[in-house]
Amino acid sequence: MNEKNLNKIVVNNQPSGGKPWGAKIVGKDAKYGFKREFLRYTLANMSSSGKTGNAVFYLQEDGFYEIRGSWSKGRDYYAVENGIMRETKLDEIMQKVN
Repeated sequence: MNEKNLNKIVVNNQPSGGKPWGAKIVGKDAKYGFKREFLRYTLANMSSSGKTGNAVFYLQEDGFYEIRGSWSKGRDYYAVENGIMRETKLDEIMQKVN
């Protein structure tokens, strides 16, 4: 697989900032806002202690995604359409997801 063709998101991983996570949004949920399928990530650029580094997510399937890194200002949202990733807003996702 050619990494240049992957939709790659890198977020900061800090042990005291909470665990980073990413999810594909698959619908709406009355309790949590969205139904999500949580993604696996890989760790990169780890410190010598192994406590800090980056979490790397690859967004490959078409759809909407929500990403939260530790020490994050909040959550970031992305859309993948025809294999092309772009940043999006929560409002767009709310309008398009059932």
